[in-house]
Amino acid sequence: MMITSNAAPRIGPLEHRVLQALDRRRTRVWQVRDGGPTGITQSQLRQALHYLTASGLLERIERGTYLVLPRSGRILVSPLELVGSWFKDEPHVVVGHAAAEYHRVTLDTSSVVEVQLGRAKKPIEFQGVRYVFSKQAKASLLADNVKIKMGQTTSTVASPGKLLVLLLNQTPSRRSKRATRDTRLALEVIERGVTLHFWAKVDWVRLVRRHGNSSTARRLGYLLERGAIPGAESLLALRGNAGNVRFSPIYPPEGHVNTRWRVVLNDPLVT
Repeated sequence: MMITSNAAPRIGPLEHRVLQALDRRRTRVWQVRDGGPTGITQSQLRQALHYLTASGLLERIERGTYLVLPRSGRILVSPLELVGSWFKDEPHVVVGHAAAEYHRVTLDTSSVVEVQLGRAKKPIEFQGVRYVFSKQAKASLLADNVKIKMGQTTSTVASPGKLLVLLLNQTPSRRSKRATRDTRLALEVIERGVTLHFWAKVDWVRLVRRHGNSSTARRLGYLLERGAIPGAESLLALRGNAGNVRFSPIYPPEGHVNTRWRVVLNDPLVT
């Protein structure tokens, strides 16, 4: 989607040099740490960036990070393309609702994009989308993803199986940070995944060991068995020895207990 302007803004020689340098890089997102044109000082670069942003030729994502706009006007860039260009130099993976949308396992849309990184980062609001970040261990971050080509860049999205495991990995710390609808999304993902034949050859044990825990194994095993999806039996060994766990963190721990998986079925959608 393009928002065009009536006339291109007039810029000076300094700003023109910066734009030429950014054009040669052929990147959607440019960061100050990437370096500017040779022969100009940091003070001159800051001055040029300020003017180019005010003129509508760059759009500031966060401090030191800019969206490079076409000369015809402002562009609304897709979140996955933005993430891929923004974090092109570091491991990242899109999870949550945005990943579900990409894999077509949800019919809903969301204005929140969840991204896992190897470091902590505060949320960013950009072009009406909220980008939230969580720090993840490298071993989990790099495993079980798919590389996708989006516009001018490549991004990384969790595979359908990894996405499902992450949605069911409801640790106390994760629950305390947000009122989640992950369990509801997980139900939609697993049901639509059946239609799309995603679950025929998935190593669920490997996914749970890499990205979940014993409680995850119980919730996932119950759902797989409930949907007659292959692989439930393999998760029995990962249940652990603790007591019962509730299926959904958004309801009180009350309801029928599935003794095979030791899960309290406290969500009306799974009873």
